[in-house]
Amino acid sequence: MIPVQFEYARPESLKGVFEELAGAPGAALLAGGQALVPALTLGLSAPPKLVDLRRVSELRGIASGPPWRIGAMTTLDEIATAAGVRQQLPAVLEAIEAITDPAVRNRSTLGGNLATRPAMTDLPAVVMALEATLRLVGPDGPRNVATAAFFEGADGAGLRRDEVIAGVDLIGAPASAYERIRNSASGYALCGVAAVVETSSAGKVTRCRVAVTAAVPRPSRLRTVEAALEGQSATPERVAAAAQQVVRERLDFVSDFAASGEYRAQLTAVLAERALLRAIERGAPRAR
Repeated sequence: MIPVQFEYARPESLKGVFEELAGAPGAALLAGGQALVPALTLGLSAPPKLVDLRRVSELRGIASGPPWRIGAMTTLDEIATAAGVRQQLPAVLEAIEAITDPAVRNRSTLGGNLATRPAMTDLPAVVMALEATLRLVGPDGPRNVATAAFFEGADGAGLRRDEVIAGVDLIGAPASAYERIRNSASGYALCGVAAVVETSSAGKVTRCRVAVTAAVPRPSRLRTVEAALEGQSATPERVAAAAQQVVRERLDFVSDFAASGEYRAQLTAVLAERALLRAIERGAPRAR
């Protein structure tokens, strides 16, 4: 189909972005375009104007910190190849590497991944497990929002019409992992689970964070799984028992042509166990 007609703007500053948005109610922001361009082509979206963010230098770049500060318009490939990511943010790297198309990794941006169709993409689960903070900015100034509040729909935590995601702040977590099963029809995740685990010298779990994406309507923390493992020994048996607590989560697992909700719930438990075990292994002290 022929794309709908629209105006196009490519500002070079955030101030210019806000001016364009204010002057065209209903305007759409263009980051990587992986979701927006197909929607335009199929006539599923018809904004009066596209505001392209690619020239806004304030939204790009990576600072390793701590904390890590990653600009929203930084591409996934730039993140994956940045120094220190493999060692400090292995779960982030695994989520990016799960996207098998190099063209998508080179075009897709961090902010676009988090703002557009987050229930179908991999990175929301990872940033939630890492307890990252989103830096949002609008004409009234910046504000910081916890990723859990942003994705789980807490009042006032969502992205406002006149705001953009400026970047993400997160602490490095070598003991982290991401597991996913791919939907072979769409290429998106059928289910993805991220885990971060910290253990004491005695082998007790002192902190556990687990999040799921794609299997539920919105990315969500698995808090019953976390609670079941914290304070326990980081043994395979304890991990397996904790992962089975998925059945106690108050989540509405998605049923569609690809899989039933019951299947996705069980898949979430399986992937949670795998991610937890790999995170624990990565955090274990190495023999010298």
